[in-house]
Amino acid sequence: MKYSLLIAVVIVSLSACSILQPHEKAAETQANQAGLVGVKKSHFDVSYVLPTANFVQYKKVILDDLDLSNVKIVRSSVPNIHETPWELNDTDKTFFQKKYRQAAVDYLFKSGELSVASAPASDTLLLKMKIIEIAPLGSKDDFKGRPQMVNVYTQGFGRMTAVFELYDSTSNKLIAMASDEQELGYMWEKNDRAQTNMRIQLAFESWMRDLSKEIPLWSKK
Repeated sequence: MKYSLLIAVVIVSLSACSILQPHEKAAETQANQAGLVGVKKSHFDVSYVLPTANFVQYKKVILDDLDLSNVKIVRSSVPNIHETPWELNDTDKTFFQKKYRQAAVDYLFKSGELSVASAPASDTLLLKMKIIEIAPLGSKDDFKGRPQMVNVYTQGFGRMTAVFELYDSTSNKLIAMASDEQELGYMWEKNDRAQTNMRIQLAFESWMRDLSKEIPLWSKK
């Protein structure tokens, strides 16, 4: 018999803006160690820039591979009768890499102010992006994570957190960084692979769109 599993998740928002979330605190620590200072009115949760950096000189960006080597998976505390391990497999990692690069082409380079590069140069940045945390809602829609003939519905698909690091490509010096958490949807929806992949794609698009706005902001620091 086919049946549906409904998962309710209550999200508590911290209204006190002075309270840093774990990913924000980690970014602050890294930034302080590198001599970076905070950026006001950032498009990300937090962003930092080297005060002496001249972003006007940079016209190109080398895209490093998306770093998925140390992703923390945070499971929902909501009881789930089908609680099973949630992990990124090779297929998932290939999908993430593809959507990361496609989002960069469609949003970071769309205006033409920045272009993609393959070799270090004085006018070129090196972008290193890494996913540090995924907090999925519901079991994973695959043979390991979910029995067949089961529909799962959740309010959104969870959260995904990323760190962006921008280096001068010739000196390899860190000159800017940001950290941001994306909610993977807010509506009650069927939680399946197709919908999850769409939300992941939208997250990368949002991040690259924001990065395209953030770099000019750093130029005006």
